[in-house]
Amino acid sequence: MTEENKLLLKQAFKAIFEHDVVNEETIAAFFSKEYRQWVDGHELDYQDFIKHIQAQKKRVATVSIEFKSMIAEHDKVATVHLIDALTKEGDPVRGKVIAQFTIKNKKIVACEELTFLHEAKEKDRDLGSVR
Repeated sequence: MTEENKLLLKQAFKAIFEHDVVNEETIAAFFSKEYRQWVDGHELDYQDFIKHIQAQKKRVATVSIEFKSMIAEHDKVATVHLIDALTKEGDPVRGKVIAQFTIKNKKIVACEELTFLHEAKEKDRDLGSVR
């Protein structure tokens, strides 16, 4: 189950974050309607998460994600991953994310996340939680 959960997470990131257009059906394929995310002092429910993805897509032209580590135990997957993005205005956004995901019934149900942006303009520092 742990390898399956890691694969699910990688597939979700690729399908949602690394494609230009993402619809709600794609999000629903990976995320539970009961999804909750806690990121940098903000809490998002499933609908907030959809708004978050839509808001990111409006501001970000490209993004790539590199998983530095991924550890799975029971229904949890912990990751350290690097983000390298370019806004639609041409500004770079680079950072490190430390996150723990909970997966139940082949869906991501929760995420606790800390984002550290080491390169970003002030106006882009909310990209981890923007809605």
